[in-house]
Formats: sequence, structure tokens, C-alpha cells
Amino acid sequence: MATENDLPHPGSIPVDLAVEFTSNWRAYLSSANGDFALRSFWVNIESIKSLLQHNPNADGLRFYMGLSDPTDPTSVKIVCVPTENNNDVVDPVDGFVPCPPMCPTGGVLNG
Repeated sequence: MATENDLPHPGSIPVDLAVEFTSNWRAYLSSANGDFALRSFWVNIESIKSLLQHNPNADGLRFYMGLSDPTDPTSVKIVCVPTENNNDVVDPVDGFVPCPPMCPTGGVLNG
């Protein structure tokens, strides 16, 4: 396993831990009833750049889970807001596309 000194930047995790997390999620999905298949979210980098550009004092990002239809877990949405001193700055972004339908075709985290 990688040590803290081997990691590319603060807050990153080793690839093998990321693989473990995503493998655990896929195992959970396979044991679920099959109606819910959310594997990941793709994020438009321009949304994040714009969010940070318009919030230069941001010290972090918070991600909220939401539903566009309160009775349908497959309508999941992620709402992202910048934070200052751990408080939300109300400038939400929804530039996150779920997988499925927008899924990667390979990679160690996709299984």
C-alpha cells in the first residue's frame, strides 16, 4: 500500500484503496434488487472551474445527494456547493452526469 509520501497531493488516497471502495460498491449493487445501478458520476471540469472562479474564497466543496423524483432512486442528482469555513456558499452546481448512462469503458475503478 502507498504511504502518505507516495500520494500525489494532500487528500488523495492510494489507488488500491479506491479500487477496494469501488469494488465494495459494485458488490453492494449486485446484492441489491437490481433497480438501482448507479456506479459513478462524471463531472464537467468547466463546472468546477467556474464554481471556483466565482467563489475565490472557497476552501472546499460539499456534495449533496438529491432526487429529481422523490419516489425514484434512479433519479439521483448531486448538488455541489463551495464552502467557506465549512459553511455552504449558496452557488450550487449540477454538472454531474450519472453512470449509467454515461459510464467509462474501462479502468481499474470501473471493474
